Amino acid sequence: HKYGFGCILSNDSVCVNFNDGSRMILEEDLHHISYYEAREELTKTPANHDCFTLGTYPPELSKKVQLM
Repeated sequence: HKYGFGCILSNDSVCVNFNDGSRMILEEDLHHISYYEAREELTKTPANHDCFTLGTYPPELSKKVQLM
């Protein structure tokens, strides 16, 4: 896959797992985004998690939001 893998979840949220190891979920309201940074597989620390809306995400995530 060129950018990663996307799917629609049973609660109508859209999830994309990007090739860089990060993932993004567009919640079922189609307005709120949860973004999980990539983490090294061998660590047991959880990935950093941030929440945004479609109007307030940081500019560095714009390509990923557009792909979603």
